[in-house]
Amino acid sequence: MQSVNESKSATDDEHPVTTSFFQNDIRLNALAESIAHIVWSADSSGTFDFANARWTEYTHISIDEDATCMWHDVVHPDDLKSVVKVFRKGLAKIEPFEAKARLRRWDGEYRWHLIRGVPNHDQADGAIRWVGTATDIHDIKQAFEDLRLKDHLLESVRQAIVALDATGKVVTWNPFAEVVFGYQAEEAIGQNIEDLVGIEGSDEQHASAWQAVIRGGKTIDKERQVRRKDGSVTWISVRSAPIRNAHGRITHIVASSIDISERRRLEAQYRHAQKMEAVGRLAGGVAHDFNNMLTVIKGHTEFLSRSLPAEGEAREDIDQIANAAHRASKLTRQLLAFSRQQVMDKRTVDINALLDELEKMLGRVIGEDINLELSLEARKGFVVADPGQLEQAVMNLAVNARDAMPEGGTLRIFTHAAAIGDEEASRYAEARPGEYVVVGVRDTGLGIAPEILPRIFDPFFTTKESGRGTGLGLATVYGIAQQLGGFVSVESEVSKGSTFRLYVPIASARGHESEDNRASAPSKGEELILVVEDQDEVRTVARRILTSNGYKVIEAANGHDALRVLQDTNFNVDLVLTDAVMPKMGGGDLVRAVRMRQPDLPVVMVSGYTDLELVTHGARGLDVPFLAKPFRAVDLLKTVRAQLAAVR
Repeated sequence: MQSVNESKSATDDEHPVTTSFFQNDIRLNALAESIAHIVWSADSSGTFDFANARWTEYTHISIDEDATCMWHDVVHPDDLKSVVKVFRKGLAKIEPFEAKARLRRWDGEYRWHLIRGVPNHDQADGAIRWVGTATDIHDIKQAFEDLRLKDHLLESVRQAIVALDATGKVVTWNPFAEVVFGYQAEEAIGQNIEDLVGIEGSDEQHASAWQAVIRGGKTIDKERQVRRKDGSVTWISVRSAPIRNAHGRITHIVASSIDISERRRLEAQYRHAQKMEAVGRLAGGVAHDFNNMLTVIKGHTEFLSRSLPAEGEAREDIDQIANAAHRASKLTRQLLAFSRQQVMDKRTVDINALLDELEKMLGRVIGEDINLELSLEARKGFVVADPGQLEQAVMNLAVNARDAMPEGGTLRIFTHAAAIGDEEASRYAEARPGEYVVVGVRDTGLGIAPEILPRIFDPFFTTKESGRGTGLGLATVYGIAQQLGGFVSVESEVSKGSTFRLYVPIASARGHESEDNRASAPSKGEELILVVEDQDEVRTVARRILTSNGYKVIEAANGHDALRVLQDTNFNVDLVLTDAVMPKMGGGDLVRAVRMRQPDLPVVMVSGYTDLELVTHGARGLDVPFLAKPFRAVDLLKTVRAQLAAVR
């Protein structure tokens, strides 16, 4: 046989065929023919002198018929160079050699083979002869390639892939499992999965999910908490599936997991926002109905008060009723603030100046055993807000801090500017990226337990003793923040105090402050007022207040009735006083209809609902004076008088 790197060009005469010892020894020949691999032998020059039947079956080339057949006739061209190098080295050093190469089969397909050769001294003449095999390793190599590909997939997939044996011990731990659980593969493999990441005392159904797979033989999807190497607890979504052997017995479990902590946090935020929205709507509806009742109570209280002497039991009784109604109206304002449905007197406000003015009042509220500190650092402290609401929010936070320090402490109120980006805004369901003024209230009190923290802004939730709070203080702060376009955050640790931060959007420019129209008692009137109100009792109160001050009144129960009155030439109405929300035709639609017919006719809108409800019922953008229920007689009369004077 020629040298392995030469082409087949010599003649048969130049390379006479020699006899292989396989042919000379019957037993060796029988052994070679019985082996399932290619068996070959060659002389010292590397020329084939024997190949068993397996060679002929594979290549359809017979050594007996073609003694000049060489390896290069069947080795894949891409593998030939490396094979030649190995062969040459073995021939030169007379030492065993081994090479992997693809050999062409008779049908043209190439399959991987492991080619081995060892030197052997011929006992007859002492010459070096070569004996070797070529073993088909194509399927094995392909299996290893598949495994290597799977390993690459396990390494590249962004899921924690963990394989367990039937006892729950880790046998496979991919790189992303290191990210999710914090353990390196060498730390995890061989450990029981529950001992490694399980949480003591957690739900048994969660803790033994892999056991359920063993018992039931089905894939199981679960969400569960696990403890990372650093001690932190995180939520994962895990799919556990059984792996069976050839006999159908489950031998392993493979679990793929992803960290869902952020998703669950966002879901919790969304659920909380939905809950607060639902409660807010309920609060707004309750406040509306309650304000109607309070309007009636306060109105008739004022009527009775006028007829009673300045002193006596009856005067004391009526004063108690008036005080109770006043306290009830404050409660409804808190409900409306929480539900973001309170009408706001917005103006440009300097928060630092507001807090400076509020300092003395805060000192009286918190008491002498609490040290009050103000640190006002916000350079751009201007916001567009209702100053009364801002004061209420700060006061509520201060009172909450006071109650958290029963043995005294330090209350620090501070301001600063803050730029909120997308990432930080994502932590709060209500937050939007932008520039804010932050009003912070920090105490050194008892702190808030982690299990209570998610509920502190819920209305009527309180940890105080019975009679020491309504549970609306922080809920009101939450609602005011929402209505101002901001949000509120809290940080707290038991025994180390709490810090509340109220974020209010910075005003884009200095605006004009609204004027305070508080005037002296209104003068008498004689004009005709159309009172439109679907509640009979409220309509009666409004009529009595107006008529007692000289006005003439005509009544309508809804918008359609009001339009019929306005179309009647027998009535020359000077002003329309209408409820905002009524059946058949609401206040917004009525105002539009009035302005189409009589553009200069003044209109005043009244409602137990508030700004959000007015938007819903189409009154936004109409520039209509608004009077909130429950109103005092003097407030109604001032508003009516001001609007009548404006058209003269």
